[in-house]
Amino acid sequence: MAYTVEFCKQRKEMWLSAEEALATSKSYKMGTRQLERVDLAEVRRMINYWDNELQKAENGGKRQKMLSAVPRDL
Repeated sequence: MAYTVEFCKQRKEMWLSAEEALATSKSYKMGTRQLERVDLAEVRRMINYWDNELQKAENGGKRQKMLSAVPRDL
């Protein structure tokens, strides 16, 4: 699926905020309600995902190709 650059930036920022929130606490309770955040590994996986999607969007959906050459003396 193709995403816009702005959308990818927003999503990546959202997951970076989630990572910051995890640094302060994993869960908390207020009265009878409890909030539990996702696993740090999952958050980091999503940050990497959106970083990759952002790179694709910035490149116009094209993959970057890496070529290698071996010089030979004939």
